[in-house]
Amino acid sequence: MPGARPASPAGDRADAIARAPGDVRPAATRPLDRPPGERLVSREAPPAAAHPATGRALALGLAGWAGVAVVWLLLEGVLGLDWGMVVVALAGGWLIGALLAAGAWRGERHVQRIAPRVLAIGFALAAWGTGQVLVYLWTRATLLDSRLDIAQRIAATPFPAYFGGIVGPLEVIEVVLTAVGAFLAAR
Repeated sequence: MPGARPASPAGDRADAIARAPGDVRPAATRPLDRPPGERLVSREAPPAAAHPATGRALALGLAGWAGVAVVWLLLEGVLGLDWGMVVVALAGGWLIGALLAAGAWRGERHVQRIAPRVLAIGFALAAWGTGQVLVYLWTRATLLDSRLDIAQRIAATPFPAYFGGIVGPLEVIEVVLTAVGAFLAAR
């Protein structure tokens, strides 16, 4: 036939499979499984979680606290980073806040609550403080040319005296960024 399309064995089979037995209508006029508008109807969303899972949030918050404190020791105490710790402070706070939020809400839709954010800030600041104590202990343990044992070194320079000597604008920026990171991530 002139103008007719050549028959393709694969196309004929696919067309035959798509049609129901006995359906003689062309493929374009077959009924749809469901009306097109039905596909656009939004299904009702599950209700938002109203209360955080505090046990799980505390467990993940503690894990974040311990991890950030150890990273703090390694980067500031062992490697001696100075202003680079500003980035670590923000990232550490963000990590703690994100872990706490993941534990509290399990990725579900939820009503915004202030308690997880306050808890995240508390864990983040505790991680910063613990990191400072670990750095202090590291510096006491690794003093070169000291004839004193570690207990005598700690007695010679107690933590408040050590910390008072190092506190400055950098530490203030670290504290603020740690808290901000935790607050923003714990949504």
